[in-house]
Amino acid sequence: MNSEERNCIEKVMLLLSIGITESIKEGALEISDAEFLLYSPRVLSLLEKCEFSEEIINLVHLGSELDDITDLVPSKFDDSLTELTMNAMNAIKKMPPIKTDIPRWTEKHLA
Repeated sequence: MNSEERNCIEKVMLLLSIGITESIKEGALEISDAEFLLYSPRVLSLLEKCEFSEEIINLVHLGSELDDITDLVPSKFDDSLTELTMNAMNAIKKMPPIKTDIPRWTEKHLA
């Protein structure tokens, strides 16, 4: 995977993270679903192996701790979701535009 493809995938993952955190806030998604989709040690390992940015790696790591937060410090749960959303938004703002000369992620992964 080249840097342009990695940039595109990172943006999609950041957008997915925002959707996940907002869906959890609204009661439309369970933490177990979030862990299956993105916030898991497995995904974290793959991101590290493929040398994704520290920002996305840290975001997935923080997301993987949501279950612990609900158990240990439930009063901080909403703040944690907001932090995840803001971290993803800020990361997107710093990223370069997606190059349009690469395959769309949907074509690559859904075809």
